[in-house]
Parts: sequence; structure tokens; C-alpha cells
Amino acid sequence: MNALTPRPPRASRSAQLRQMLLSPQLEFLMEAHNGLSARIVREAGFRGIWASGLALSAQFGVRDNNEASWTQVVDTLEFMADASDLPILLDGDTGYGNFNNMRRLVRKLEQRDIAGVCIEDKQFPKTNSFLNGERQPLADIDEFAGKIAAGSQTDIVRSIVGLMVRTGAPAPDIATVDAFKTVLRRTKSISYSKGPSGEYVAELLQRLGLAAEMQDKTIFAVGRFVGEVVANGEAEVGMQQIIESAPVAGAHLVGPLPPELTNYVLYSAGFAANAGNGAAAHQFVAFLASPEAVGIIRSKGMEPG
Repeated sequence: MNALTPRPPRASRSAQLRQMLLSPQLEFLMEAHNGLSARIVREAGFRGIWASGLALSAQFGVRDNNEASWTQVVDTLEFMADASDLPILLDGDTGYGNFNNMRRLVRKLEQRDIAGVCIEDKQFPKTNSFLNGERQPLADIDEFAGKIAAGSQTDIVRSIVGLMVRTGAPAPDIATVDAFKTVLRRTKSISYSKGPSGEYVAELLQRLGLAAEMQDKTIFAVGRFVGEVVANGEAEVGMQQIIESAPVAGAHLVGPLPPELTNYVLYSAGFAANAGNGAAAHQFVAFLASPEAVGIIRSKGMEPG
């Protein structure tokens, strides 16, 4: 088989699938169930691929009854995505479990650049629709709506913890773990919150063997930004998520913690099952997750999700 012939740059696979779904014309997807068939679909001129649950099960030699695990399906999809640059829509059966399974499935599909997934409102494990279709029990409405909401979750940004000092104070060297530890040992007082970033800092101090040493010189920022504690001179250094330290006047951000100590707080967006303006919400989240938003996100001290 020849190497994949490059095509001119175009929209992402998910954007291509969305364009097909919104197209005023009749659009066609061709079924594929492994890398070879996905390549054939591309060479035949189709614009997208339907990853059929029935065909995927058949190529494993098992029944269309969730006997093939979702991890096996995802592994196959990875080969299909490598063999073809077309958008792939997965037949996700019932989401392979409850809403948590659905959320994890979507995340793994995104990592492999799978364009979309659709699910059936049946109970898990599913039964092939050709078998007594009119008699198959359906999933509870609230449960199924919960799966849809969970599957709509999109990772938007990753926020990291940084170290700050009072404006005008010398900026310490925190480029390495050893330099960072030296700064903490020499400082007279430190501040961090009791929120998620503070919990991470406390765990980090424990991991670095500095928890006992820092205990008597720690000032917790409760109900206020850590930067305010530093700006007021109550603490020499502070640690908090960079996005929360940037807007505080009088506090200077030295920079993020050393790469080996970096911890990301992930912020995600999701859609309510009864959203009043779902189209606008989808457009907004799509923009936040697009390359066009990367510059804005990084200017605020965060990284794309």
C-alpha cells in the first residue's frame, strides 16, 4: 500500500463532520472497520467514515452485544484514523456503560482525533437492533440525558501554579527543583490557598520534604487571592494558579514552578441537557477549543486543554 497522499490543509476532522451534519445537501458516510477499509473509503472518494458497531464486532469475531470492549474498539479506530484523514463517526452503542464511561470514551476518542460518536438509548449491554427491535427495553430518560451531557464535555484550558513576590522585590531563581527548594527554605513566610491549588502546594511541600519546615511560616489565604497576602507584605512569596495571581496589583509573578513540579488544573466545558440556546453554546465552546483561541488562553497564563 502506498503512503497516504497528502491533501491541501483543511478544517479539523470534527469540523468536517459538523459541516456534513449541517449541510443542506444529502451527505454520505461509508462504513469501515479497520485501517485497510478506512483507506479504501478515502480512495473511493467518500467524505467521511461510519465506524459501525456491528462491523467492528464482526471483524473481532464476536456478537454485536458489547462483547468487544471499548478499549479494543478505540485501538482499532486509532489504526483507522492513521490510515485515512477523513472524519470518523463512531457507532458508540450505548456508551459502554454509565455517564462516566461515556465521558472517558469521548476523551479517548478525542485523543485519537475521532470526529464524533453517536449512542443508542438502550440499556447496557446493548442488543443488536435486528433482534426483536420493538421489544428491546430503552434506557431511562434521565440516565440517557446524563450520558449526552457527559459526552459533550470539552477540555478547554489547563491552569498551572506559579510563584509570586511583592512588586519591587528581587525575583528569585526557581528554574530548577533545587533552586525552588532553596527559595522556600530561605524565605521568612509563604502563602497559599486552601483550594485546589493550595492542596497541590501542600502535597508538593510534603513530597519535597519541606512540610514541617514550612509549617510555622505559612499564611493561608482564605477568602482572598494569595497575591493580596503577598502585596500587603504579609508573606514574602506566594503560590497560586497563575490566572488568579495575574490581576492582583502589587504582586509580581516570577513564573511557573519548575517543569518537574508542574501540576495542571483542567477546566472543561459541558452542555446542559435543557440548554436554552444549544447552538450558541456549541459555537462558543468550539471557539474556545479552536486554534484561534490559543493566543488568548496563553496571554492569561494558561495552556490549551
